[in-house]
Amino acid sequence: MTGPLRKLLDLMFPIILIVFVTLYVSGLVSGAEPELALARAGAASLILAVLTRVATAIAESASRPHEARPDAESSGDGATGRHVDVAIGDEAPAPSADHPPPAPFRTGEPSSQSPDDQRPSAAA
Repeated sequence: MTGPLRKLLDLMFPIILIVFVTLYVSGLVSGAEPELALARAGAASLILAVLTRVATAIAESASRPHEARPDAESSGDGATGRHVDVAIGDEAPAPSADHPPPAPFRTGEPSSQSPDDQRPSAAA
C-alpha cells in the first residue's frame, strides 16, 4: 500500500468512532430515546465503515501496477498466437464437394524446365 493511502486508512477508524459518538450524543440532546439514538449512530457508522472499505479496495486496485501479459504473437503455438489473413469482401467459396480446396504446392518433383525457362521473355 502506498504512503498517503496508508495514512488515510490509519485515520479512518478514529473518524468513524468520532462520527458514531457525535451522532449518538446529538440524538440524546435532541430528546430521542437512548436506544433509538444508539441504533441510528450505529447504522450510520456501519454504513460509513463499509463505504470506507469499498473506497480503500478501489484505491488499492488503482494504485497496484497491472501484471504484464505476454504478447499474443510471442505466445507460441497457442490459439491466441495464430493470425488469420482475411480481407473483407473475400468471395472465395468455402470448400465443398462442388468446390474442393486448392491442391497444395508440390515440392520434391523434378521440373522439366529450369526456372529461367519458365519466365516469359521480354522480346516475345
